[in-house]
Amino acid sequence: RQPAVTPPAQVEMLNDADFLPVESAAGVWRQGKLLVVRKGAALPPRCIKSNQPAEVTLKRTLYWHHPAIYLVILVNLLVYAVVAISVRKKAVLDVRLSQAWASRRRWGIATGWLISLGGVALFFVAAALDENIMPFVIIAGIICMLIIGPIYGVLRSQLISPKKITDEYAWIKGAHPDYLAELREFPGEAGWQ
Repeated sequence: RQPAVTPPAQVEMLNDADFLPVESAAGVWRQGKLLVVRKGAALPPRCIKSNQPAEVTLKRTLYWHHPAIYLVILVNLLVYAVVAISVRKKAVLDVRLSQAWASRRRWGIATGWLISLGGVALFFVAAALDENIMPFVIIAGIICMLIIGPIYGVLRSQLISPKKITDEYAWIKGAHPDYLAELREFPGEAGWQ
């Protein structure tokens, strides 16, 4: 007679695609419509923009300085740049996205580049046009190449933005309301806004 063999215990392994509760994330909270993250904390394995399972992770470095620093622009743009770089605070986050949001971001960047390249193409088109129309086409090309394309690409690729960064925490705008709803309320610095 053979002894009964007990099957090994089955251990369920979870990965980023599984629905892990967002509130299980240590060092991550909500404060109103803002995501509050302790520097170095890992964000939950959910898409920050849709609250769906995340399949893509992007490293984002966010910079912030007090809004009053913008007044230095009135003195000189170069002085502002030096002051802003010297006093800014930094937070590095691994932002998780669903495949749909990652694709949307890629298409936004690609469209921005296509608009800019279209602006370059307008220079060649202008060369074949009547001299009365040529300056308008060249101006349109410059606007597409230097303004519309880059701004569109930046706006469509921007996932989150900092509202405030301190030495210990970062307050982030842009998280989905359902993502925030699953987090605990931030216990400190209430009413700083």
